[in-house]
Amino acid sequence: MKIWWFANFYWFSLLIYLNVFMFNFHYADGSSINPFVVTFLLLAICIMVGEFQFAWYMWLATKTYKPRKRKKTQNDSTVWL
Repeated sequence: MKIWWFANFYWFSLLIYLNVFMFNFHYADGSSINPFVVTFLLLAICIMVGEFQFAWYMWLATKTYKPRKRKKTQNDSTVWL
């Protein structure tokens, strides 16, 4: 799970860098990238990274999480109608 948290830190720092870089980028002629395109691209990257991290977390959770066995009590077999 520590690797998962380090990966989260990496992705967040990369997204912050991309955000600062792309919104401040200027071509040689002085024009800049359309802010709508930058926002759309960053949103798409965030969604893809989020889906990957969620799938990876669920895979890790199944590998490391072991549910405790439930103790049977006397009332487990009774049915209330």
